[in-house]
Amino acid sequence: MDQIELLDLPSEVFLNILSFLNPLDLCSIRIINVFCKDLCDKESVWISKAKSDYKVKIKVEESFSPRIFYQHVLHKFGPMFGLWQRQNLKFYSGILRVFYEDKTVVFENLVPTQDIYSDLERLKFLTVTMMTENKKPMVTSHDKMTSTQNVKFSLTPGANLDIINSNMKDYITSPSEWRELLEEFKSWDTSQDTELALMKFVSLYHSRTIFSYLPLNWSNRFLTTTASCPIKPGLFKGSYGGHGVELVQLQIHMFGSTMLGATGVKITGDPNVPFNEVTFRILGEDCLNIPEDLQGTVRGVRTAMMEKETAPFRENQVQSFRVPMDMSERVPIRWTTCKGRWAAEAQIASHMFQDPQLIEANFILFSEDEFAVMFLDLNSVSLF
Repeated sequence: MDQIELLDLPSEVFLNILSFLNPLDLCSIRIINVFCKDLCDKESVWISKAKSDYKVKIKVEESFSPRIFYQHVLHKFGPMFGLWQRQNLKFYSGILRVFYEDKTVVFENLVPTQDIYSDLERLKFLTVTMMTENKKPMVTSHDKMTSTQNVKFSLTPGANLDIINSNMKDYITSPSEWRELLEEFKSWDTSQDTELALMKFVSLYHSRTIFSYLPLNWSNRFLTTTASCPIKPGLFKGSYGGHGVELVQLQIHMFGSTMLGATGVKITGDPNVPFNEVTFRILGEDCLNIPEDLQGTVRGVRTAMMEKETAPFRENQVQSFRVPMDMSERVPIRWTTCKGRWAAEAQIASHMFQDPQLIEANFILFSEDEFAVMFLDLNSVSLF
C-alpha cells in the first residue's frame, strides 16, 4: 500500500489537523509552501484557535480579521485571562479580572460596595484593542490615578503578571486635580474612618507605577452541602468596621468526605490584618449547642462554650440564634435561627499588623451564602 503524504490529504482533513497545533507550530508549517500558507491563513483556523485556547468567540467582520486579532492581541493577552490578586499594595491588595469583550481585552478592578449583598463593583482599568492602520495592540488607560498610555505587560512562566505604567502625570502641583483624584477614590472606597481612608488613598497613589499580581485561586462554590460538609467554600464580603467591606475566601478542610474545619483568609486586607492573612478559623467539626437564654450576653456565650456542649452537624437542623445585647452588629443581622454554630478563633492585631493574636470567636452558618463571625473579645459580630 502506497504511503500518503501529508500534503496529499484533502484540505478539510489538513485543516482539522491544524486546529490541534499551537500558534508557533502553525507559523512553522505556514512557511513550507504556498498551499500550507493558504491553509494556515484561513480565518476559520484562528476562529477555532481563539475558541479552544481562550474560550473567545470571534468572527470575520468588515475591517476585522480573527487571524490578525489572534496573532497580535490574543496570543499575548489571552494567557492573562482570569482573576488575579494584587501582591504589591501593602496591607490592602485587590482583585483584577481580565477578559474578552467585543474585540477588546478588558482589565477591570473588582471592588466591594457598602452593601455586602450587592455584586462587586466593576471599575475599568485598561482596555486593549487592535489599531486598524498597523494592526498593533493599542492600550488605553481608564483609571485617573494611573492615567498613561505607556503601559508594559510582563507574564512570567510562574504566572506572575506585572503591569508597568510609565510617564505618569505628577499631581503634586495641582490641588484641584488632587481633589478630583480623592473624590474618584471616595466614590468606590468603603472605609468608614477618614484617616484610614486617607492612608489607603496614599498607599494606592504611591503604588501606581507597578501592579504585581498572582492568580486568584477560586474555590468551588458549586459543591453540594451535605451532613459531612455543611459549609460551602468561596469568596465572601464582610464588614470590618472603620476599614470598610473586605473580601474573604472561605476554605474548607476535609478528611475524606468529612469536614474537619474551615479557614477564612483575607483576599483584601487592612493595616490591622493584611491580605493573605487568616481572619478566622473554625475549630473542630462538631457544632456548639448554646441555649437561647445564654445567647443574650457575651458572658453567657462564653459560659456555654466553657461547658463544651457539642453535637455533630445534622442536615436540615435548625438552631435558635440571637445577637447578644452587649455586642455591636457591623451589619444588621435579621436571622433568628441558624443551621449550625461552631467554636472558632479570630485574628486581631494592632496597627501595621503589630502583636497579632488569636481571640475566641463563634462561626454561625445561616445559609450556604451567608454566615457571621462573632469576635467575642471585641464584643462585635460581622456578617458575611
